[in-house]
Amino acid sequence: MAFAAASWRQSVGRYSAVSRAYVRVGLALRFEFLVGLGATLLNTWILVSIWSVIRSGSSDVQAAFDAPDMATYMVVAGVVNFARMGHASRRVIYRSLRQVSTGQIAVELVRPVNMQLLRYAEWLGVFLVDALLVAVPTWLIFRLAGVVDDPSSGMSVALFALSIGLAWLVLAGLHFIVNAITLMSISGSGVTMARVAIQEFFGGALIPLALMPGALRVVADLLPFQAITSTPTLVYMDRLEGPELVRAFGVQVIWAIALFAIGMVVWRLLVRRVQIQGG
Repeated sequence: MAFAAASWRQSVGRYSAVSRAYVRVGLALRFEFLVGLGATLLNTWILVSIWSVIRSGSSDVQAAFDAPDMATYMVVAGVVNFARMGHASRRVIYRSLRQVSTGQIAVELVRPVNMQLLRYAEWLGVFLVDALLVAVPTWLIFRLAGVVDDPSSGMSVALFALSIGLAWLVLAGLHFIVNAITLMSISGSGVTMARVAIQEFFGGALIPLALMPGALRVVADLLPFQAITSTPTLVYMDRLEGPELVRAFGVQVIWAIALFAIGMVVWRLLVRRVQIQGG
């Protein structure tokens, strides 16, 4: 028992050191994050403006969201979505893709580390930097401009933070599965871009799920993407209460565990058949 506890502490220390290293690297790339912040602000402002126009001419949208709620939804959804696919996240993903295309993945595979935990540790580090340098400033700027409402209470803030943590676990699971699939391809850029497009659409970053037609809403409910963007946003806005809130958190937990397990199986299957490129 003591040996197992010591081994566990050693593993936690090893992977947390990786996260801290990526935090330091991210903080050193401040100009690139300024560019990412500018892009996030622009994208979010465009979505807020588009939905303001749509709402003014649609009784269905007016029934679902009043004007402040519509703006708040698009800002928070934009922050949640774009912050975790910001520059730092793309940097780690594309580095992994380059490792496959250049053959450097062979070196990674012989290291005495759990590749899945290593990737999660890397993404945790860059997520924290994205949140600090992109997500929080974006929210604050729109808040000072009077576009987005504050959470209603301290409990709402705590529940939102919990939902964000679970959403990150779901996103990391998806990242890892896509990363594993690239082992069997010459270039994984197409797979990655497809994942981002599908995530933004079915996650509720572009269209609130409540406004989707029936068939699309059913598909969205069956996919994990709602747990990444829509759920934290609705928690922030106090749109989920009682059994609905418990169910939403349960869906996030189930997808986080399921994607971790799927990623583990997919990695073990594909790594046996990997074709080393480069030379």
